[in-house]
Amino acid sequence: MSTSSILVIHHGALGDLILTYPILETLKLNSYNIHLLCRRSLGDLTCALGFSEKGFALESQEFVSLYSDSMANRMKELLKSYDAILLFSYSDFLSNNIQEQLDIPVFRIPPRPEAGLKIHVAGYLLSQFFSSGVIAPPVLSSEEFFCTWGKPIKRVLSNRVWIHPGAGSREKMWPFPNFIKTAHLLRSLGLEPVFIFGPAEYELQESLIQSGSDFENRLISEILEFVDFFEEGARFLGNDSGVTHLAAYLGMATLAIFGPSDPVRWRPLGQRVETLRPDTDCPPCFENGKRDCENKICFSGTTPHLVASRIKTFLQPLNLGS
Repeated sequence: MSTSSILVIHHGALGDLILTYPILETLKLNSYNIHLLCRRSLGDLTCALGFSEKGFALESQEFVSLYSDSMANRMKELLKSYDAILLFSYSDFLSNNIQEQLDIPVFRIPPRPEAGLKIHVAGYLLSQFFSSGVIAPPVLSSEEFFCTWGKPIKRVLSNRVWIHPGAGSREKMWPFPNFIKTAHLLRSLGLEPVFIFGPAEYELQESLIQSGSDFENRLISEILEFVDFFEEGARFLGNDSGVTHLAAYLGMATLAIFGPSDPVRWRPLGQRVETLRPDTDCPPCFENGKRDCENKICFSGTTPHLVASRIKTFLQPLNLGS
């Protein structure tokens, strides 16, 4: 089969991009050479994980004309070098602009299904991708495909539990003191909690230090560093965040705490993942614009003791090398 080249354009954050990885993997299996236009740090990560051969930084000045009525000649020449463009965007203007100025097929996929639809975002993206006609759909259903998605479950004989208390939105963050209390409980169970903070989470690290806790902690400068750190352990605790999606994909035994967002739509994909959002009369509201509560009822039933208990029963068997 001859190799075709495709430029994938994605404007979203880490978690959104990771949920497109099944599509990128499908393109690779169908002999596509994939280049990715996205945020620089996310492009570096995606290339390192093998889902893209080359990344372009969305922040770069050279791509500004892509969004104008008069596209720069250099930009036109770049786009003409591809057989097709796969665009994850709500913007009809962008796809129409490319098609009007260049004779290149553009396949546009909305980044997520309408709010309220009880469908996983990755399943929706995959179905939209196959409906677009880029390639023929496989025999496997998306559910069957996702059953084996992600790296093999890690069998590291370590007591370490990585704890990432951040998220792209503060509204999706379980109260930080709860993470500290959970860490103390995990330590009492013979586990080794280690906090890890992303490039924009310096304030959270300061809060940990000021709490007087002596837990080990790491502050990274680039998203790609998470991959290296996760080699040191096999267990992960976090919010509904891009880092949690990454941990799940990399084969970490992952416990994800959900609050105002819906785990039916955003559950991380991986070989060993559990989500925690106790039943409540308050339905997920993060995507429908009704986020006006002050007390976060959706988090109130998630206690440190409950989280520590889940980690003990769900993640602890890994310590036996099972």
